[in-house]
Amino acid sequence: MLEFSKGTNILIGQMGAGKSSVMDAISFALFGKYPALQHRHLTMQDIITNRPVQMQEAQVRLEFNIGTDTYEVTRAISIDGVAKATLEKNGTYVQSQPQRVNEEIERILKIDYDLFVRAIYAEQNRLTYFLELSPSERKKEIDELLGLDLFANAQDSATTLVNRINDMVKDETNAAKGFDLEKLKQALQEEKDELAKLEKEEEATRHELEEVSNEAKKQENELRTAKELLSNKQKLSKEIGELNSRKEMLENEIIKVKEQISISRQELEEKIEKATNELNTLKNKEQRIKAEEQEQLRQHAQAEAEIKTLEKNVEELEALSKEIKGKSSRQEAEKVEKEKAMLAELQQKQAQLEAGIKDNEQWLAALEKHVAKCPVCERDLDDALTEKLITSKKAAISTAKEELEKIKEEIEKYNTEIKLGNDIVNELVLKEKRQEELKGVDEKIKLLREAAEQAEKAKQLASEELAQIQKELQEKIEENTKLNGLKEALDRKERYEKQLDEIKRQVEEKQIALNEIKIDESKVEGLQSAYTQTSAKISKLTANLDSISNMKKEKQKQAKEKEDEISRVEKLYQDIEIKKKAATELTKYKNALAETQTALRSRLVNYINRTMQAIWPELYPYGDYQSIMLEPTQDDYVLKLRTNRKEKEWEEVEAIASGGERSIACLAMRVAFALVLVPNLKWLILDEPTHNIDQEGIAKFVRALGDVLPKYIEQVFIITHDEALKQVPSARIYVLERDKAANGETRVESM
Repeated sequence: MLEFSKGTNILIGQMGAGKSSVMDAISFALFGKYPALQHRHLTMQDIITNRPVQMQEAQVRLEFNIGTDTYEVTRAISIDGVAKATLEKNGTYVQSQPQRVNEEIERILKIDYDLFVRAIYAEQNRLTYFLELSPSERKKEIDELLGLDLFANAQDSATTLVNRINDMVKDETNAAKGFDLEKLKQALQEEKDELAKLEKEEEATRHELEEVSNEAKKQENELRTAKELLSNKQKLSKEIGELNSRKEMLENEIIKVKEQISISRQELEEKIEKATNELNTLKNKEQRIKAEEQEQLRQHAQAEAEIKTLEKNVEELEALSKEIKGKSSRQEAEKVEKEKAMLAELQQKQAQLEAGIKDNEQWLAALEKHVAKCPVCERDLDDALTEKLITSKKAAISTAKEELEKIKEEIEKYNTEIKLGNDIVNELVLKEKRQEELKGVDEKIKLLREAAEQAEKAKQLASEELAQIQKELQEKIEENTKLNGLKEALDRKERYEKQLDEIKRQVEEKQIALNEIKIDESKVEGLQSAYTQTSAKISKLTANLDSISNMKKEKQKQAKEKEDEISRVEKLYQDIEIKKKAATELTKYKNALAETQTALRSRLVNYINRTMQAIWPELYPYGDYQSIMLEPTQDDYVLKLRTNRKEKEWEEVEAIASGGERSIACLAMRVAFALVLVPNLKWLILDEPTHNIDQEGIAKFVRALGDVLPKYIEQVFIITHDEALKQVPSARIYVLERDKAANGETRVESM
């Protein structure tokens, strides 16, 4: 991080050390761009470090003060081209979008990027830039710097616009001469008269069409009614024919059924009832025998399943007998009881030992306190006896603890054996109980096998009986089916007889309706011919009406075109007057711009000259050039110095000054530009300003940078490789170094 002080700040280092990049970073932080980027010498991605490795983002942070407020702007650009920016004021966010940050900084500093690079930032080797330009280029550059190019551009635009308007007035005047308004209005009236005639003719044709249309509707209704009657007559004839065909078919079917059936309905129904009852009896018997067969089958399967289960029980019984052979739960329980008695004796002995240890420890504690009397018998104790008693008690405690540890081990052993013995007893009890439960399993298997055999025999008998019943049942079903077929034929005959009666009735009714219809095809054809003639007349009247309507539309169109043409001509004359007035006003505006530009140029140049002349004696405290000024001419701005010669008091800098003197003169002009045009940001940035300055000139330049500029400019930034500028008085020196061969990073040392 670099921190610059007020006064002169000099960044010194060899080419490629990154000096100019520092000022570029300041410009980028403030405005999001800098000269090399603006001139497209670089792209946004070129800003990002790519050696020795490609970084993904470049970032710069700049802090500056305006009055009592501290601002901090941060900008970043990523490898994919996404730009970010934030602006803080006294630690609080103000803006967070690049464009909004630009606008806010321009508002705070009252300066935009273009003014910054022209008035404040002198690019590398360009301190004398304005002297190196041709007169026309210098005039253009300084006008743009002073903002006067806007007036010139506005004057040019106004002149172009006035000329264009005058050309338009000339063209429109010539165009207007080709129109005769009175003749156009007379032609319009003729079109309107013809339109009125067409409207009357249209009304008469429309009235006649309405009358003929009413007659056609009447004829259409009569024709529709006649066609419907004829259609009904034809429909009835067709239906009577279809009914007679159906009648004949039914009569033939009835004869066939009569030939098939020789018994009465009552006899047939009695036979069906008898056969049905016998069939139901056989079905019930079949179901009963099937149920018996299934029951015997179930009993046989159940017996076989139980036998398999009991056979597994036999295997289990044999296994249990082998496992507990020679063992008894009672005997094992007696062993456990003996072990429990031994455990109780040991636990009692453990309690006695623990009590003795506790008593002896109490004795020992009392003796170690050097009591004068025995704690038990209260006899007097001397030191020897006390020591003897202490030794005795300690030995007794040690012996008792050793014995207590052995007893605890025995108790633990007995606890383990008792637990194991109880597990064995419980397991034997369960096995003995299961052995008792499984006794008599062989007898059960024998009984189940007998039951399975009986069930198998009963099932075989039921299957034989079922086969006989099913045979009888099939014969009875066939008989019943035949009888039901005869009944269905008899039902069909009766149904046909009813349908035949209904058809006879319908034929009679339709024949009566047919006889009542008195229409024929010749009458329908006559009505159709009359309706066709009327329709043709309607078509002719409609065509006439459409023709009149089209003619009317054409006349309306022609009248409208004439009205529009009259309106255009009248508007053309109005536009001519408006444009003449606009040209006059624009001419006044152009003259006002020229006067304003001249006055503003004079005023700004006066301010700049006053500023240069105020600082000149300090920048150049020698007698040969007493003052300096910038003189505007028609096609140039000339920088002049005041000499001691009477014959020519003011002379051009380029004609009389050395390289160093020209640099001092251009520095004075740069300072004046900065102070007059950017009073809110008192900065000056000079990149390699000593280019082409001799040693004597550099000495003068060093004095100006150290002693003079800080009086007028709050912060001066000098970018140079010239070691002589380290001699600038009171300047803060920043030495920048970088190992370019190893692609190393720039290191900064402040002096």
